[in-house]
Amino acid sequence: MKERTIKIQDLQSTHEGEDAVEITTRGTLKGSPDNYMISYNEDYGDGMKSRTVIRVQDKKCASILRHGDIISEITVEKGKRHNCQYSTPYGDLMLGVYGLGLSSDIGEDGGELRLDYTIDFEGALTAEKRMRITVL
Repeated sequence: MKERTIKIQDLQSTHEGEDAVEITTRGTLKGSPDNYMISYNEDYGDGMKSRTVIRVQDKKCASILRHGDIISEITVEKGKRHNCQYSTPYGDLMLGVYGLGLSSDIGEDGGELRLDYTIDFEGALTAEKRMRITVL
């Protein structure tokens, strides 16, 4: 396991418009091309920080786990809806996450993981997300 450059592009669409966030950080990649983990630290710029681990299983299911000031476990699996927990210092939420797509070309030398999904809160569609995680 060696340290890598991780680039995260996150595009969120809501009824209010689109919001894009892009961060580049250092992290690790370990595992095989079908089953792997990407780990990195996040700093939200307001004093809050979290450790993020993305676990991909059989290139079909991805779990995004955050620990720290923000705690969440989001599961993305194409064609399936998962109830997921999201906790902040301001309160806890139960979200529905429906996987629109998941594709991965991550290998030993890096690559890209693409996650497309919707988020609903109490059954009402809240956002559509497109994440691109590039490991260099």
